[in-house]
Amino acid sequence: MGDGYPTRYEKRVRAAAKGRAAKTARQVAVAPIREAFLRSGIGPNDLARRLGWMRPDGRRVRRVLGIEQRYDGQPLQQHVEPRIARQIADALGLDPVDLDF
Repeated sequence: MGDGYPTRYEKRVRAAAKGRAAKTARQVAVAPIREAFLRSGIGPNDLARRLGWMRPDGRRVRRVLGIEQRYDGQPLQQHVEPRIARQIADALGLDPVDLDF
């Protein structure tokens, strides 16, 4: 407390921030993928089927691509895991290089 050393709470907050930054650094921006999807003319349900998702749910596709807000009020998705980004690119018939990742 005021002795110049961080408290346990401050240490946890800093560690969490580092974890979020590292996770974001490993992820891919969703904007170019979303734009490619919107240009493709493929519907969200069709994309879910192409991805082989258990329930071809268009809402899930829209949430992943940052088109629709999540049910719990979280902000629109800005990043996606590289594995999912590659699957979506393959389903759209695009090269990941075309999508800048």
